[in-house]
Amino acid sequence: ISANVTDYYYNNIANVTANVTWDSTSEIVILSYNGTSGLYEGSFTNTSDLGQYDVTIIATDYGGNVNNTETTYFNVVDNTFPLYSADSDDSGGSVVAGTIVNVSVLWQDNVALDTAVFRTNESGIWANISTCAFSGTLSWCNKTIDTTGYAGSRICWNQYANDTSNNWNTTMPETHCFDISVLNTAPAAKT
Repeated sequence: ISANVTDYYYNNIANVTANVTWDSTSEIVILSYNGTSGLYEGSFTNTSDLGQYDVTIIATDYGGNVNNTETTYFNVVDNTFPLYSADSDDSGGSVVAGTIVNVSVLWQDNVALDTAVFRTNESGIWANISTCAFSGTLSWCNKTIDTTGYAGSRICWNQYANDTSNNWNTTMPETHCFDISVLNTAPAAKT
């Protein structure tokens, strides 16, 4: 936090502080004069809560005169998208047509997860198939792929997810794939 503070009389400023308030909390920051910049400066690092932080600069001179009419604010926002891990399916790389393949992805966010989008190319083009609604900061998105009718195909899948600040993670590669084979059955013997 920095402030340009002047007084009618040279070298008459006794102290300068910043009163930072947010979510019914406040903190006083002592600002010290920086001869290089010519400003009164201090550090405020207590920004773990999202939202607006209001700042009131309070300057007092040696005569006891106080100016506390200068105000400003800044916003702390969430710019971090969710992260995924443990992204897997139980296909082992290939399955017989008609097998239900289970897909799992663990999503995590620093504030709060919102939604995951499950995508596949089973129709021949990439498409959003379904979603998972989240609450909290850590959650699984578990989906299934029915391979009935897809013999001889290769199906790939991935997921996207966002958080409650609408930061999207679309970085999961489209390389989670498995092949689908025809079930080889022996012909029935005639009697």
